[in-house]
Amino acid sequence: CLAWDLGCWSVIFTLNDTLGIESKTSIRGTQMFYATKFNDKIYSIAKDSADANNVYSIYSEDNGSKWNKDFIFSIDEPNKLNCNNASIIDNSIFASWSKQVKSGNDSIIYQIAYRIDLINKSAKKVLDVRGDNSGRIFKIKDSYYFVTYYYDNIKGYLFQMYTTDDITSNDIKWKQIDFKRFNVPVINNIISDSIIVFTTYDSLTKAYPLYFGKSKQTTDVNESYNLIKSSQNYISPNPVSDYLTLNKIQEIGKIEIFSILGLKVLETEWKEKIDVRNLLEGIYFIIIKSGKCTVTRKFIIMR
Repeated sequence: CLAWDLGCWSVIFTLNDTLGIESKTSIRGTQMFYATKFNDKIYSIAKDSADANNVYSIYSEDNGSKWNKDFIFSIDEPNKLNCNNASIIDNSIFASWSKQVKSGNDSIIYQIAYRIDLINKSAKKVLDVRGDNSGRIFKIKDSYYFVTYYYDNIKGYLFQMYTTDDITSNDIKWKQIDFKRFNVPVINNIISDSIIVFTTYDSLTKAYPLYFGKSKQTTDVNESYNLIKSSQNYISPNPVSDYLTLNKIQEIGKIEIFSILGLKVLETEWKEKIDVRNLLEGIYFIIIKSGKCTVTRKFIIMR
């Protein structure tokens, strides 16, 4: 996008699986910040140069050649035009901006987040907290999370994480999560609503380790038993070079394999041996669904 005073243009490229250009479209007077796919259409948060600073648009396209303005929405006056982060959750885009608030002779930066409902074509503010920078809103199981930080002249950087179980009410209650040894983690990826890949600063070791977390809540005694049973030598060998062997449990269902970047590289029904010869060396996650039980394991391909 060119500078506003030069006449803003957004150019959109459609790429195929080999990164070859299939189509190219452009929109004059509009800057696009974020694009996502929902219900077989591409949606984008956009800023039209003719609109006021706090007015944004949602554009959509379904044939790869023409973009249509679906609806507009207003936010609190931002201190910069581009949204900081955005993510698609269920039928909505959750996007955040920065705004400046006067406090005496000082100015304080706040992070504001909006839920942009693509079905009802509306936008609603869901969060307004102090912060110099923000990560995206993300969802794990039935809870929503938001991460930000700001610099205090005495205490240094203060990292904060907020969570809520209800994002739809008119009076959303966010709970702040406090961290002692670790800073608030920076979420790198969330895979299949099950695995959380994140980095954080460890004040004890003074390092930035990479972590893999798994969110799981058992619902009954049988699931607890299956979860414990399945945790013992479920996949082998590890590391693997050609075939991954699975130990069968009752009610085996679908199997999915994801790369560390969250890309699904394989999906199949249960097999005793999974052929991974076509996958590159690296770290992967295998998710095995058996009845109500979902088992996740990390494995390494090494040759």
